[in-house]
Amino acid sequence: MPITSNEISVEVNGQKYTLPAGFTLGDALKVSRAPYIAGTAIGILKETAEKRTGTITEYAINTPKGEFRIELKNPDSPSGKLWAENFKEYEGKSAHWTSTEALAFGPFEAEIKPLRGMKSFEAFDVLFGAGGFDPLNTHLIFSRKRHTAEYGVPEDSVFATVVTGRNILFRLSREDTILNIEPVIEWEQLSEKTCTTDLSIPLENGNGIFTYFEVELSRNAPRGAEHFYALTREGTLNVDVTTSSFISDDGLKGEPVPYENFDPRREGAISVRTVGYGTGRIYISIDERPSSLVHSVVGQVTKGIELLKLAENGQKLSIESLPPRWFFWDIALRKSSPYFPP
Repeated sequence: MPITSNEISVEVNGQKYTLPAGFTLGDALKVSRAPYIAGTAIGILKETAEKRTGTITEYAINTPKGEFRIELKNPDSPSGKLWAENFKEYEGKSAHWTSTEALAFGPFEAEIKPLRGMKSFEAFDVLFGAGGFDPLNTHLIFSRKRHTAEYGVPEDSVFATVVTGRNILFRLSREDTILNIEPVIEWEQLSEKTCTTDLSIPLENGNGIFTYFEVELSRNAPRGAEHFYALTREGTLNVDVTTSSFISDDGLKGEPVPYENFDPRREGAISVRTVGYGTGRIYISIDERPSSLVHSVVGQVTKGIELLKLAENGQKLSIESLPPRWFFWDIALRKSSPYFPP
């Protein structure tokens, strides 16, 4: 049902609500019963024309093995337009075939004109190809390394490149599917944004509200996970430093933590510095960062990355951690903890 002049539509942690006009942030929290700890900051995004109409060139593709991102090389090319208009239709498609050189999801029908002949591809190229040169048997193909093959590609051939999470391509197999695909909105386009503790702020139609963020701790880093649980045992994280690429909480700075997990620090990665200045400091990446021999990755933000991007120095944020701390206590650690004595 369309909303009336006396109503507004807002999203709270991704869930839509229709509220009476004039409702405040506090009213929205009561209606939604959103996870929130009193005194923590809440992020608010206002709907803007730039967000709706800006040209999108980057897309996040989520799989059972993790997320990777592609960037369109030429959004105005036939294949680029085909992707932009139909990418949601590729959700749920399984890996139909894999090789050391490439993997392909599908099949599906697409309006392409496949051409015969061998073509050369670079590692991490993204393209459409038609098995048997039949558009009814089109696949979404990801190149794993430089190679030459005949895939029945259209004239414009490669339309995108994998730009982050490239290691995921080598972990995917025929048992995997594309879970979902989401366009990545450039944050510079979202000029009207705030992060506040003032619950009396009146809401506007189209507001997006973020009250907490959720993290999943890594089983590959039990000591680092324990360190993070100790830091956030009250259900909050302090924002001591913000930059364009990370935020950090210095609450346990100086506490030694062993290096356990060498993983890419993709957006939302949680890492702890294990050597040198800032040992024990917890970082959360809000931009893609390379792996580091002094930053052990202990977890990943799974919900609410928007709140972290909006946070300001000195604020406190609500957090929920998975799995529960006792999992690491009982399963992974099996020894007494310096932070949580028995």
